Order: sequence, then C-alpha cells, then structure tokens
Amino acid sequence: MDTGEYLFPLHSVKSFISDKLNIYKMNPMGNPDVSHESNLGEVASTWVSTLDKDDETLVTEMIYWWRKENL
Repeated sequence: MDTGEYLFPLHSVKSFISDKLNIYKMNPMGNPDVSHESNLGEVASTWVSTLDKDDETLVTEMIYWWRKENL
C-alpha cells in the first residue's frame, strides 16, 4: 500500500479504491487486504460491471479527480 493513500469502500465488489486509483480486496473483516493490490486499469470489465450505482458514481468521481490532479 502506498503511504498517504486514502481508501474508500466499494461494498458491491468487496473492495476498496484509493485516491491513487489502486484497488484492494476487502478481507472477511471488512478491512483492506493490502497484500492484494491492483490498479483500476487492471481489473476486469466484469468487476466494473458489477458495481452498484453508488459505487460506480464514486469510481467515476475518483477517476475525474485523479485526472484533474495528474494530467
């Protein structure tokens, strides 16, 4: 896990997304499993298609703000 990341839960896919667009699986206790990190661009389209409306909105906003700050 990158130090200084802020994590937001995505309950519909049992994951967390960071402000740096890293994805962490949610462990059975509901906490991020930092030993399993992926970048948003690496997750399968089936993962993205299973996001509920609230989680999809959050991911969209995270992408918008990341691009605004980094491009």
